[in-house]
Amino acid sequence: MPDEPWEALFPPESELTREAARLRVRYALDWPDEHANQRENLHVVGMLEAALKPLAERFPVSLEVLDVGAKDWHYLPGAYRFLSRVGTQQTRALRMTGLEVDPYHRYRDGYTRFDYAQAYARGLDAEYRPEDAFAHHGTYDLVLLLHPFWRESEVLDWGLPGEYFAIDALLRHARSMLKPGGVLLVSAYRSEEDWAKAAIARLGWTAAREGTWRSPFVRATASLYWVFQA
Repeated sequence: MPDEPWEALFPPESELTREAARLRVRYALDWPDEHANQRENLHVVGMLEAALKPLAERFPVSLEVLDVGAKDWHYLPGAYRFLSRVGTQQTRALRMTGLEVDPYHRYRDGYTRFDYAQAYARGLDAEYRPEDAFAHHGTYDLVLLLHPFWRESEVLDWGLPGEYFAIDALLRHARSMLKPGGVLLVSAYRSEEDWAKAAIARLGWTAAREGTWRSPFVRATASLYWVFQA
């Protein structure tokens, strides 16, 4: 989990550097844990800002967030700081829960997704749970479903059995865990657009907000997002 020097990632006087600095200052992305992947964190924070900022003033002062499919939670440092500050002049109380169905995948360095997630969550009010989303029940102000498996082939490529592909049921279950007035944020890569739109259409859902986030931080990456309310 190397700490990447800011100057090496963002050339001086570039548009990329200005946008990174804006996000860093506005949301206090100070990386005190020294383990955050800064470019990936900025990528996620930028998408969250595009999708959620217009709604964030209505977030409660104490925000309960569920992140479904958290992987190794490498983006947690940025996402946590963003959600604690967006739409408010004072830092709000924030509790995040991350779910991952395959938390013990081991990387080449010998550490697992679970190991990394524990490191990223250190010092934050955040709990990483090795748990299938369908086994989880609770109520939340905000549920994140960031780049779920929109196609069965993605499930298989991840190394999971095909029965884990259940996008329609997953969307319904995620939305069912919203508190009154709560928000579900769903995203997809451009290459998944047709599958994502088809799933949403099958459910008969209408988004309160939708758009495309073209990331300056991860080359040639565009994410589509949809915001649904309880």
